[in-house]
Amino acid sequence: MRRVELPRYRTFEYIEGDSFLHRLNPVPKLFATLMIILLGATILDPIPLAIFMLIGLVMIVVVARISITAYLKVMSLFILLGASYFIFYSLIYNPSAPPAFQFGRLAKEVAIPHMEFQLGILRVTSEGMYFGSAVALRILNTLTWALMFVFTTHPKLLVISLIRHLRLSYRIGFAIFAGYRFMPLLNSELDSIRIAHAVRGYGERTTLRGRLKEVMRYTIPLFASAIRKARRTAIAMDSKAFGAFPSRTYLSDVKLTKTDIVFSVLFLAGIIILYQSMIAFGLIRALIFSF
Repeated sequence: MRRVELPRYRTFEYIEGDSFLHRLNPVPKLFATLMIILLGATILDPIPLAIFMLIGLVMIVVVARISITAYLKVMSLFILLGASYFIFYSLIYNPSAPPAFQFGRLAKEVAIPHMEFQLGILRVTSEGMYFGSAVALRILNTLTWALMFVFTTHPKLLVISLIRHLRLSYRIGFAIFAGYRFMPLLNSELDSIRIAHAVRGYGERTTLRGRLKEVMRYTIPLFASAIRKARRTAIAMDSKAFGAFPSRTYLSDVKLTKTDIVFSVLFLAGIIILYQSMIAFGLIRALIFSF
């Protein structure tokens, strides 16, 4: 049995701030984020993906003025996931695979020098390492830009902006907002459950069997708490005649300014120019649309 340490769990959450990115309208910021994520999803070369990821990290740390520690707390698990992808692809590539095999075809197209390293009974190839690092960086690049958006965008302002500027139904908008707001509440509830169990002598265990028992002990009260919160929310919505009228008023308003439009146009133009430049200089050689 070991000591319970808090906090342990952290999700994608908005971080309060007053930077330029925090003040930017959520809708153009969302489009810019989705555009660079989609462009990154077409690349299967590690260097351009690393450049895109570095730009996203600069946006978080320098422009949004959010500490690198907050970024790493969320990304630590996904960095391990990316490393596992790198190891997996490094080991599964077979140079004798037919050209129709995805990696075999791409390796021939981009002319990656073939090298092999023997680690006991395992064989590591340069082609596998190349594409393994690319797949890992695609995941990390996507999550980095998603974090940039989540860290700097208040969920309430995002929903209001979607309703105001994209004509999203306020019923759907409220469902999105409620679901997003429930995540940190469930995290807080989980911490309370863990503390209550620790007070009663149910410490956390390191064995697999102990971990499975912990999951069962935490899941049932957490699920019951989520049902109670959903029921209270439904009662509150009914008492305020939610959905009875075609439109609603809002305490906060989100305006689309010239600064938002100019920044979005310049940012997207810069990213597209960078993308085309990397193709012209041969940094982007493999284009594929699936993970």
